[in-house]
Amino acid sequence: ASHWAWSVPLSLSKVRETALWSGTMITATAGGTVSVIAPVSLVNFAGKSSLYVPIAAPLYRLGDDPRNASQLFGFAASGLYIDEISGFLRDIRGTPNTAAFAVEGTGYLLGSSIADQHPFQVERQATASQPVLGGCASSAALDAVNTNAGVIWVCRTHARDYPHAPLRAMAEMDVDGVNFMRVPDRAVKHASLVDGAYFYFATVGLPLRAPGLKVQLLLAMPEEDVI
Repeated sequence: ASHWAWSVPLSLSKVRETALWSGTMITATAGGTVSVIAPVSLVNFAGKSSLYVPIAAPLYRLGDDPRNASQLFGFAASGLYIDEISGFLRDIRGTPNTAAFAVEGTGYLLGSSIADQHPFQVERQATASQPVLGGCASSAALDAVNTNAGVIWVCRTHARDYPHAPLRAMAEMDVDGVNFMRVPDRAVKHASLVDGAYFYFATVGLPLRAPGLKVQLLLAMPEEDVI
């Protein structure tokens, strides 16, 4: 299965005492919280790079206090691969020509129903000293578990730069002064593009149980699909 999950007692963890362990996992799950520990992470095994959304839950022995980090036993973690988000979006489009997208709070794509025609991930070589750019994930952040010798970045496209005019239009829309990609609840607009084609545009803020990631679902349905 492409989903992975693992749980590790502290004494056996490969990442024990690394920056990932002490600076990320412990901080993100402080107080016994299940959290998305980073918006998007990159891992490279045997030359294959994969982006995923990591979710971590702290493990404590029965009777221990989850507010006391010194009693932490380990972590259970799971990851949702970005490619699977695009697959899910293809299944919920509703009409043949509707395009569906998922973006994080910064506007960078998490998934696209038309990713096969218009990829939104670009892989590039980098160095550990380079500051990671917005929308990019670096293999250096998970050195303890990556197998690639060099540093790899995988960068995602921002909605306003994606080669699909309806999505670029949504990235510039406002609803009562709020950007269309940041509407907390939901909204629908009927508008035309510069070429005169009319679309129904929809935006929905997705409620997530685990804190640490804001996700917005965006839909662009051509008017001719329903009229």
